[in-house]
Amino acid sequence: MLGANPANAATSLLYTGEMYDSSASMYYLRARWYDAATGRFNRMDPFAGNNQDPQSLHKYLYCHANPVNGIDPTGLEFSYTSILSALKTIAVFIGKILLPTFLRHNMLTVFVVRFLIGAGIGATIMHYAEHYIPPLVTALRGLAVSLAALGTIRGLLLAAAAFGMSYLLRNMHRDIISKQILRPIFYQQLGAFINIVRLYRTISPFLDALRWVEKVIPEVINSIPGLHFQIISDVRVSAFAWAVALKKVDPAGDINLLSQIVDHHRLGQVWMKRFKALILAARLRQYDFWEIRLTVT
Repeated sequence: MLGANPANAATSLLYTGEMYDSSASMYYLRARWYDAATGRFNRMDPFAGNNQDPQSLHKYLYCHANPVNGIDPTGLEFSYTSILSALKTIAVFIGKILLPTFLRHNMLTVFVVRFLIGAGIGATIMHYAEHYIPPLVTALRGLAVSLAALGTIRGLLLAAAAFGMSYLLRNMHRDIISKQILRPIFYQQLGAFINIVRLYRTISPFLDALRWVEKVIPEVINSIPGLHFQIISDVRVSAFAWAVALKKVDPAGDINLLSQIVDHHRLGQVWMKRFKALILAARLRQYDFWEIRLTVT
């Protein structure tokens, strides 16, 4: 109660829930004792104070002389009032050096939008790289082994080409996984045009590699006696890119089937070779980016 004698209180926990010592007529606030009658501490504040907040320089003052709105449970001038004062000082300082509020807000919005766009582009590239490249690398290496086992000069040349493409795709995959998630985020901050250019430089080699894989299939088939693939219309780039985007192309599956055909030929299994070749031709005809014809003799 206002004006009441604290010594007559039924409890020693009084103002702000702190312990009152009736013999010393002061409150115990850990680092120092507080005299409510004078509004002062009994010892100097170890806190040096803030030059931007003159009241904090007073060594004995309690809560900036505002005990109604502030508390200091530690006795170290780290109260609600002092925190607000420090935040106010920082806010004023930041406000003086930064751009106006509306412009700062617009800049932040642009940054966040560009960040999300860049992250989305990077994640999409990584998704397609994970979907196509690892199984294709394995399939190409298997094809290289099957072709090398034929023991012919043409087979060895095609095996070297298949292994070389698997090596190129492996390095491409490593580059995408290690850097591509961050590159679009950075370049998007520089502008959409720059990011589109960088995106083209990443996607174009990827599509070229996949297109090479599909186009090498007729070359391998034509090296096998009794089979001939005729390309009626070559691969259309735009249609191929769209098929890749929709995951309507399965280059790893095509190469695995091609390896089986090569193995059947090496083992002299003519009918299995022809049967698998017909299955492969049916798969390739489903792609709408080119037109081919298989002749079996």
